[in-house]
Order: sequence, then structure tokens, then C-alpha cells
Amino acid sequence: SERLRAGCHAYVAVALDDPGTYRVLFGGRAAADLGDEVRGRTMAPFQMLVDGISAAQQYGAVRPGDPTRMAVHTWAALHGIAGLRAARPRFGWPQPAELIDEMLEALLGLPRTTPATPRDTGSDGAAAS
Repeated sequence: SERLRAGCHAYVAVALDDPGTYRVLFGGRAAADLGDEVRGRTMAPFQMLVDGISAAQQYGAVRPGDPTRMAVHTWAALHGIAGLRAARPRFGWPQPAELIDEMLEALLGLPRTTPATPRDTGSDGAAAS
């Protein structure tokens, strides 16, 4: 379960640390024009997510269900966290680790490890509720 959590945190960290590459891989026409080899490499993290969910289910850390379907929801949520955070940096986002842990708990039943903290205020100083 910690490996699954670490992979989700790494996915968002890469997206936030290297937004240009992330946009090429997942955004718009450029992503559609990627060759089969590159497209295959972009799917490797998804398969790792499926495998991580399945392994965590075997240990009882994640609720039962179709691991592929659960991975689709989790991947969409991770992509949303990364994309929205980049698109709306002044919104009062929780810290990435907290948001990811809350999402994993809600979607997969994986208990949180990060305590709740105040939201980021963004550059305009206004936190959203």
C-alpha cells in the first residue's frame, strides 16, 4: 500500500515539477501525435497503478473491486490534481500530499497517512473553502 501511495505522489510530483513534458504527454494534439513506443511508455504508469491496487487489495489495504476500473478513477483524479493545480495556482489548494492521500482514501479506501493541514493560500492570499 505504501508503494501504491508513493507512486501516486511521484506521478503528481513529476507533473508539477516538469509541466512542459507532462503537457506533451497528456495534453491536446501533441499527445495524439505521439508514436506507439512513446504512447506505450505513457501507459506503463497506468499498468503500475493497476498492479499496485491489486497488490494492496491482496493485503487488505484497499477495498475490493476491479483494480483496472479503480485505476481508471485514480488516474483521472491524479491527472486532475496535477492539471488543475497547474491551471489554477492561486486557488486555495491543500498541499499535494494531503490531497492525494484524501483522494486515495475516498476512491480506494486506503487510509490516510498525512494529517489535515490548512490550505495553500496561493499568491493572492485568498484561501478557498
